[in-house]
Amino acid sequence: MWCKDAGSLSAKFVINIKSKGEISILNICDLDVLGKVLKDESLEIYVDPKYFGGTEVGPEDVILLLKKHSIINLVGNDSVDLAIRAGFGNRLAVRKIQGVDFLMVYKFVDKYNTQ
Repeated sequence: MWCKDAGSLSAKFVINIKSKGEISILNICDLDVLGKVLKDESLEIYVDPKYFGGTEVGPEDVILLLKKHSIINLVGNDSVDLAIRAGFGNRLAVRKIQGVDFLMVYKFVDKYNTQ
């Protein structure tokens, strides 16, 4: 899975990786939504710098990281768009909160499959 035009995105992203055992959670957000509260009628999300904050990266790094992690949380129009164009997720699964895209991706892999 490769996004042909990843280099055309000039956006900066912030990533934070949480791991426990074999499970890793990759949190990605657009730099401009970090620290903001996003609300709609039924949902409120705080893009907490303690959870989402971390290292600033470019689109090429994001694509490499998307391949390595089993759970991915994305907040921000650029982050979600990049992930979908790279083959991670579907536009139908995106929730828009106060005009900002939010997507959660879970990869289910059978680690015991020997075939």
